[in-house]
Amino acid sequence: MTLPSLTLVASGLLIAAFVLVVAAALDLTRMRFTTPMLQGRADLDRFRRAINRQRWASLGVIVFLVCTGVVALVGLLGGWLRADDLPITIGAGLPLLLVEWWMKYAERRFKAVPAANAKVRAKWERALREWEESPIPDWG
Repeated sequence: MTLPSLTLVASGLLIAAFVLVVAAALDLTRMRFTTPMLQGRADLDRFRRAINRQRWASLGVIVFLVCTGVVALVGLLGGWLRADDLPITIGAGLPLLLVEWWMKYAERRFKAVPAANAKVRAKWERALREWEESPIPDWG
């Protein structure tokens, strides 16, 4: 039994990160499309759950990227990955970069959702501030 090429493993990890970012961006886009204005507590709770999903998606993408780097480094140092194979891995990561731009656009639109009243707006601002202070999940 032969092990898969570490180029394929690294490329697969980048593709998994790509899929995770696409799913996260689609989630934000869907939430913004279905709720054009925050009307009350139920809308605010749905948006907070979307923020929580975004935090976990961010953590997942970071883990995939770190694993890709480790696989590439181990492969290069161990001789299982040739330097000629790196353009294939980098090519697998380029769609991830493009989707990240879309993700940033979706986040800006998600954060700019209007609120029906000042009380909901204040709670939404607090949720956004917490998201920006802690973009990945807290363990404690």
